[in-house]
Amino acid sequence: MDRKDTGYSENSIGAWLLIAMAVYLVRIMPWALAEYWYDEVLTLGEFVLDPRGKGLWGGVFRTYPIANNHILSTALYWIWVRVLNFNLGAEQMVRLPSLLFGAGTIAIVMCHWRKWLGGRIANIGGLLLAISPVFTAYAYQIRGYSMSIFLATTALSGALELVHGKSKSGFALTCASCLLLPLVIPSNILFIPVLCLALFLSSDNLRERLKMAVPPCVCGLLGVCYYFTIWTQFVKAAQEPAGWDSPWLVAGNLLLAVLAHALVLLALLFVRKAQPAEEPKEEPSPLAFPMPDIHNPLKHWPLALLLATVAIIGGMLLISKAGQAPYPRVFLVFLPAVTLAILLISRKSSANTLSFPLVLVLVLVNGLLWEQVSTWLTNRVLAKGISPSNLLQQYYRGNSDLREAAMLFSKEQWMENSLLLTDEYDHPTLSFYWRLFGGHPRGVNSFNTIPKGFFNEWRGPKPRIWAVAKTPEAAARMFAHAGIASTEELLKKGSDGSEGNGMTVVAICGLRAIYVPNILPTQPIPRPKTRPDLNSKTI
Repeated sequence: MDRKDTGYSENSIGAWLLIAMAVYLVRIMPWALAEYWYDEVLTLGEFVLDPRGKGLWGGVFRTYPIANNHILSTALYWIWVRVLNFNLGAEQMVRLPSLLFGAGTIAIVMCHWRKWLGGRIANIGGLLLAISPVFTAYAYQIRGYSMSIFLATTALSGALELVHGKSKSGFALTCASCLLLPLVIPSNILFIPVLCLALFLSSDNLRERLKMAVPPCVCGLLGVCYYFTIWTQFVKAAQEPAGWDSPWLVAGNLLLAVLAHALVLLALLFVRKAQPAEEPKEEPSPLAFPMPDIHNPLKHWPLALLLATVAIIGGMLLISKAGQAPYPRVFLVFLPAVTLAILLISRKSSANTLSFPLVLVLVLVNGLLWEQVSTWLTNRVLAKGISPSNLLQQYYRGNSDLREAAMLFSKEQWMENSLLLTDEYDHPTLSFYWRLFGGHPRGVNSFNTIPKGFFNEWRGPKPRIWAVAKTPEAAARMFAHAGIASTEELLKKGSDGSEGNGMTVVAICGLRAIYVPNILPTQPIPRPKTRPDLNSKTI
């Protein structure tokens, strides 16, 4: 490495990569240490832990009952959990593969893309991802999103190599990435046209255009063809009625996510760039090679990447049926393309002329502010019993309420002869930790999947019934559904936990609480004096 490229100058690679990784880890570790959420539990319980004993091939590659099976990612976690010897209590270690894919994405932007972006913009791009409320929100999850973003970023790296004459490495990166992307998530095939259009516009020669664009397209089609081998399962899973009510809401959330991700760089496009008396010559990066003088192969890339992304997403939303608009997270695979387009444009904006530390501070502050506002709004609606899940708000992120509740039952020895009720969003996680801490597999139930009034028709000795809920009203509805008493009777004397109420709050776990009905002739449960020590758990 050249001496001019060392230290903390804007052209430095090692120093700023280390800073970006530190920002990424500080940002993401609180979430990585938190409890598993709904979809993560489904991935672990249905596929990774192999409950049917079919093995890696039969239980992951040949089983597709629900779209939660992000095949390649699931296969990686199948292997990883066994390397960890099923130590599921170490959440951050279980999530390590996704964390590494996220770190790898940042490294590609800062180290490889700097050939074409320059040191300053590449460093800004890496820190942009490290603090992004969109990228980091999914980079730690036991799902295929982090792997998908990494592969899309790798494919773009290969495309950049291709248009600058590096055919061998370029085709290796693009073709391998395009082959694997659909095997992670089938909808990732939508990224292939964006990549191929950018490649097609990178040359004035039609033959060269086709030579670059066709192989990645073929590889992407080969990857998606795998699902024909499990076609019946795939069609059934795809027909599950799940999605957002309105495509306009999806479009609005995607637009808001782009603003949250790169508002500073987008705003700097409209800031008048200072015109120096003499145009300074940028010190060439030691990794760079000269651009062709006749034709700039990246000239049309920003517009092509953005327009192709908008066209594909818009087309998907236009054909969506009511109530089945795609979840916004389906389109996370386009994040690298949008990021590259914005970074390419930023080379000729004020982001490339303003004070480098100033731009970095603005990028970091932007990410932190969006995150704080999103968290505040999420906590407000959670207190009302609403569970938001979109690109900026995740009701589950950073929570340890349900893990803490299950651990409390284990510590206080309340698990025996107990039946817990909770809502459909909390049920998978609470049931997972309930079993992890030694509870009976049927001890936790989602109140909306059990018969109404079942508790009055219980044969034999009745269990002690509990509710884990976000609000007293939600707990009262659960007990009323079980047939214990009416909602009004359970709430008529208030819900502050004082004596004489229809319900008693046994313990508060974060934004949730554990309730028992006072109407039943059961011994009162003492309120725990202290909350469980989460650091003392042994699995």
